[in-house]
Amino acid sequence: MAQTKPLEEPLTSRDFLMQRVSLRQLYIFNQVCEFGSLRRTAEHLHMAQPSISAILRDLEATVEAPLLERSPRGVQLTPYGELFAQHASSILAAAEYAWNDLQDLKDARRGSLSIGILPLASNQAFTGAIARLRCERPFIKVALKDGLYHDVVEMLRKGDVSIAYGWMGHDLREDDIKCTVLEREEWVIFGRFGHPLFAAGSPDPEKLARASWIVPLRSSAIRPLVAECFNQLEIKFPDNSLECSSMLFSRSLLSQTDHLMLAPRGLFRADLDSGLLASMAFCERTSRLSVGYMQRANHVLSPSERFFVQCLGAQPD
Repeated sequence: MAQTKPLEEPLTSRDFLMQRVSLRQLYIFNQVCEFGSLRRTAEHLHMAQPSISAILRDLEATVEAPLLERSPRGVQLTPYGELFAQHASSILAAAEYAWNDLQDLKDARRGSLSIGILPLASNQAFTGAIARLRCERPFIKVALKDGLYHDVVEMLRKGDVSIAYGWMGHDLREDDIKCTVLEREEWVIFGRFGHPLFAAGSPDPEKLARASWIVPLRSSAIRPLVAECFNQLEIKFPDNSLECSSMLFSRSLLSQTDHLMLAPRGLFRADLDSGLLASMAFCERTSRLSVGYMQRANHVLSPSERFFVQCLGAQPD
């Protein structure tokens, strides 16, 4: 009695994915479909026609189905070929998109960027860098996260942000954070344009001591620097003060009332230029605030992060 030959298991999708189907095979098959001729395809791709035929035979052997009908007049797609051609076109298009996206990422045309905003970061250098980034690289996704000084530094350590920009704290000495200082800004007294205390052109300690002030929160890392400035003014830390952590509200209060505020000149530079606010220097030995960006010491900047650093006017390492 003759033995029955066992049936071979059909090729599964996983088996197909493990086969050596290459993008090169799919591309050549796609070109044959477009030109309808092995000869014209070979001429277009600058290949020998026998090489084209061999590649197509290998592809048909892999998918276990005839894809083309050959004749002296050219080639025609079989029903299997018509179906496979649709999927081949989709795969090639996806591969092309993937390639373009990779090139965009390498050239910082795409990607993502998460920036921590340290206190006193709202100056022209930062806003100008963001504006340039959005203009020249509109497809980079940007997320800005602000907070108190030590909160932003902790976000940087955890990787929640890749760069932190703003005031460089004097107490930051950890080896895991790298600081790059871009500028040092002078501390000044801010007030509304036409503020009566600014008329004299130089600070009057007695009048300043009686003035209403906007000051940082007690928990703010910037508060000791503000206290140092009051010492230079030779007045005690004012009792008549409003503690505020919002730069937006501080700006509004300064422009609409007679409150005063100690801060780096660059914080409200645009308002000084527009005439909304005025400022007054108060001491030749005024402390200067170091402003720049931080990154984790072991972090290699991505292309989009490097471009942002360049927008700040710095040269990334």
